[in-house]
Amino acid sequence: MEFFVFVILLIGLFGIIGNQYSGLRRMEKLQKTLDEVNTSIKAMNDQRNKP
Repeated sequence: MEFFVFVILLIGLFGIIGNQYSGLRRMEKLQKTLDEVNTSIKAMNDQRNKP
């Protein structure tokens, strides 16, 4: 019985770790997209402000 509880807790821990990892990857993709948008906006502002 104790082994069964240990296995269940271990599986739960691995699930939590997996979800954290996938969330981190999603956040990294979002950060990359935001950086690209920021660069595009800066480029448009630079073109508009040229004399």
